[in-house]
Amino acid sequence: MNTKIGSMFKLFGFFLLFYLICLAMWLSLKAPYQSVINTVAFKTSAWIYDIKMLNIEQLSDQTTLITATNSYASIDLDGKDSRVVFDITLDIDAITFNVPMTLALLLAIITTLKTTKKQKVDALINGMALLAALHFVTMFIVCISLIIGVAEQSDALSTYLQHRWMPRELLINLGSFLSSYAARFEPFLIAVLIWWSIKSKEEQGVQATSASEPKLPSF
Repeated sequence: MNTKIGSMFKLFGFFLLFYLICLAMWLSLKAPYQSVINTVAFKTSAWIYDIKMLNIEQLSDQTTLITATNSYASIDLDGKDSRVVFDITLDIDAITFNVPMTLALLLAIITTLKTTKKQKVDALINGMALLAALHFVTMFIVCISLIIGVAEQSDALSTYLQHRWMPRELLINLGSFLSSYAARFEPFLIAVLIWWSIKSKEEQGVQATSASEPKLPSF
């Protein structure tokens, strides 16, 4: 029992240490990271809907303002070619606010687990990849729902996208779920997945070792 309590205090101590480090690093890396995620997510969704990004700007309130238009001239209801220039505001701060805690918990678990250095490095890389993938998927869904929202208010853009799949309500609900729940539980979700991954590899290694040991004949 004392060993388990000591391990918990050790884990908590490493978590606090790594949290302070990750928080300091996040304050300097937050803006470029969010800009990359927003840009890639919007460009991916824009490519699906034949939308072209004209400009991207980071505002003082940490939101991202994207100006876009239809990639090809569309024919409006009057039979004239037209392009629709519109703005979309992305607020990724509500999704990435848990990054320092997630990385701190991930590093604390990897540090305290008794495993090989390679498995620790792999776990760290996989955890960071899962974190970035969660942010990208969430913003990708948000971007698509915003493009569809603009199309619903513009006859010209609606005509331009009339043959596109536009399930806005489904995307809004899915985006709200990821923003409200997945982002808040992301530290524990990613930590559990990485812990389970390391433990599974350890069990597979033990089974492989025991299977390779020669068995003595019994008489």
